[in-house]
Amino acid sequence: MTVPTAPTAPTAPTVPTRRSRRQARTVGAVLAALLLVGCTSAATTVPTTDPSASSASATTLGDPPTGVTPVNSIQATTPATPDCSPCYGAPRSTGTLPVGVAPEASGLAPSSTDPDLFFVVDDGTGSAVVTSIHLDGSLAAEIEVAGMSTDNAEAIAPGVCGPDMAGRCLYVGDIGAEPGRSTVTIYRLPEPDAAALPTSVPSDIWTYDYPDGKYNAESLLVADDGSLVLITRPPADAGPHRVYRGTAGGGTLTLVSTFDPPRSRTPAQSIFVGNVITDASRTPEQVLLLTYDQAIEYTAPTAGADPAMFTDWPSRQLEIPRQWQSEGITYRSAAGLNSCGYVVVSEKAAADSATIGTVDCA
Repeated sequence: MTVPTAPTAPTAPTVPTRRSRRQARTVGAVLAALLLVGCTSAATTVPTTDPSASSASATTLGDPPTGVTPVNSIQATTPATPDCSPCYGAPRSTGTLPVGVAPEASGLAPSSTDPDLFFVVDDGTGSAVVTSIHLDGSLAAEIEVAGMSTDNAEAIAPGVCGPDMAGRCLYVGDIGAEPGRSTVTIYRLPEPDAAALPTSVPSDIWTYDYPDGKYNAESLLVADDGSLVLITRPPADAGPHRVYRGTAGGGTLTLVSTFDPPRSRTPAQSIFVGNVITDASRTPEQVLLLTYDQAIEYTAPTAGADPAMFTDWPSRQLEIPRQWQSEGITYRSAAGLNSCGYVVVSEKAAADSATIGTVDCA
């Protein structure tokens, strides 16, 4: 006679750690790379949003948390596509960072004085530097930021310094966490002089609280009035992205909208790790978002439009250079220089350094 065994008690779900999530993304990147082997080369023309494809992938967003009303909660539909302005050429790789330099490159910002210079942050725990690199990936300087020791720096954004300081600043966003965090820290520092890059710069520390939970974010924008825009990312595509606004100096963030970005027309890595936003950039007229497979460009309908409301703007899908794991993006014109196109940086592959590439204007 067979003696029945007692049922096994269910085990509690395991909360993914930052390391396990990164390992999952790495596995996804490997599988995506294998997929790309059989793909054709990137087209030289810029694809526009496919309404039928967008409609097929649209999902209904859940209600915001109790007591929190977003200013503009939208459905995952695709607005009208803007014309080709500017028109972009084919993506191309431009270089590899030196071994050990920003191996976990996770955010990118342009210099306002040198069109060949860019600032990168690394999302490694305890990071206290901003790294400046050239478009070919060569190192310009590693700049220590006084008072900065980040837990997970996922973004760096250029912008005005704000009402209390003249000039142009860089904002380092210690905003990442898996599965989420309720408080984020922004370090504001004067942009280092590209002609005489210092070894260290001072910083101001701004602290912000989410009003409605814990979130992981990788994207930061600075509005023209000095306020900040944060874009959270859901874990592995499970839920909408959320857009928050923060006033200069710190405080409680305000939920502005929720949205789902359009899915790539040639998905690869996103199949395994989700269609999630990994970085953002802006000019006075446009907002550019990065995923692992594409960029999405939103064009303001009127001059001076609020960048926190970009989810209402017409959009189009753009190509990015083929990289291991694209984590940082910036418009070249975000610095106010007479340059056009956008630059993308990837963290290092298993057996290679971080890489950098560009998409120039046609």
